Amino acid sequence: MPAYPPSQKTTGLPAFGEACPWMPVLRRDRASTSEDGNAKKSFGEIPPRRANPWGSMIRVVETSMSYKTDLNLSIDCIDKNELLNLINKGSNCVIVDTIGKYDGNKFKIRGAYTIPYPEVVDRRKELVPYDEIIIYCRNKRCKASKKAALGLKLLNIPNVKIYEGGIDEWVESGLPVEEE
Repeated sequence: MPAYPPSQKTTGLPAFGEACPWMPVLRRDRASTSEDGNAKKSFGEIPPRRANPWGSMIRVVETSMSYKTDLNLSIDCIDKNELLNLINKGSNCVIVDTIGKYDGNKFKIRGAYTIPYPEVVDRRKELVPYDEIIIYCRNKRCKASKKAALGLKLLNIPNVKIYEGGIDEWVESGLPVEEE
């Protein structure tokens, strides 16, 4: 048990109006005049600062109610040939363009719905009736489709897939597109 500073009080804190033993006291009892003749208050001498006797007993304790857990989520990726087969078969799938006209993009895959990636999770009810949800963005380096797919996976929405090649690969291959 730490040693408490000598005091008659059990709390160790001064009562209202009393001087705190480890803080300097400013005295406002003397007045003097300045060079221009106006009254100027002097604070008197400030006693030397004493060490805080409670300093060794004050500890910052961080508590947390959270815990860490590892999530092991896998998101399936499909290539352009698989996506083209899904489109040609007329399967019950929805293709989501997560970039729209952002960054000068002019095209989207024919039949794709444009939903900006921050809104995909909020508009998930539009996507749930489909058997498969294919999400794409600009190219492999773009993270928009990955963020949107991860958000849907975290909400336990099944059959979410990413077309990683994105609109850049689709246009380069000469596959069917439409203008935004």
